[in-house]
Amino acid sequence: MQIDENKLSGPIPLSFAKLNNTKHFHMNNNSLSGQIPAELSKLPNLIHLLLQNNNLSGILPPELSKMPNLTILQLDNNNFGGNSIPDAYANMSKLVKLSLRNCNLQGPIPDLSQIPHLLYIDLSFNQLDESIPPNKLGENITTIILSNNNLTGTIPSNFSRLPRLQKLSLANNLLSGSVPSTIWQNKISNAAERLLLLDGNPLCSDNTLDQFCKVEGVRSETNGTSPTNFSDPCPNPRCLPPYEFNVNCFCMVPLIIDYQLRSPVTWQSTKLYF
Repeated sequence: MQIDENKLSGPIPLSFAKLNNTKHFHMNNNSLSGQIPAELSKLPNLIHLLLQNNNLSGILPPELSKMPNLTILQLDNNNFGGNSIPDAYANMSKLVKLSLRNCNLQGPIPDLSQIPHLLYIDLSFNQLDESIPPNKLGENITTIILSNNNLTGTIPSNFSRLPRLQKLSLANNLLSGSVPSTIWQNKISNAAERLLLLDGNPLCSDNTLDQFCKVEGVRSETNGTSPTNFSDPCPNPRCLPPYEFNVNCFCMVPLIIDYQLRSPVTWQSTKLYF
């Protein structure tokens, strides 16, 4: 069911919980209000639950963790009134993407280390506090965005040696202490300025961390706008061949595709980054 980008308002009807064959529940970019019905957990085949950019409130139902096939839970830009992320969400064994950006959430981050296929976590722009869970995430993880919260303590070593990690943003928190050196070894050493973002933390008083704390020419994670004064959108160090910076300044290998436009015949070329 895809009813996204309309002008729907009011609560999510409880009758939707009877759509047993539904695999995709997309009601993002509307004006829905009220609490997410716990009854949606009765949808046995649901794969995607996308409700971002609405006016939803109340608690996050712990019952959603009972959906056996859910792979994407995306609720960005709602207002859950200072409630916490249920610990039960750590039991979503099929989850691939968890995005709860800018939802007015408080409390600790659940331990998500037992979700084997998790690729993407975005819990930024909330009021999450306490320390980052110490257990190591699954090795499939590519993106971890915990910026703009109230996280305290030190950066745990559980972010080390994650072979597919592309971005780790911990900017604008209350983190102190040192940074485990193994975080940027091997996999992300040639693009560390883009992949490890620590600006806005007390630990940035250590001048040896300037490469992670003072990144110029990058989209600010504080206000979502691009800096106005820079000549090079991707600063040094440059990527080593065959890698190139993509639009987000990540080092990736481009796939060059030629295509033909008819009437009149014109050849064009573009690059895709993987």
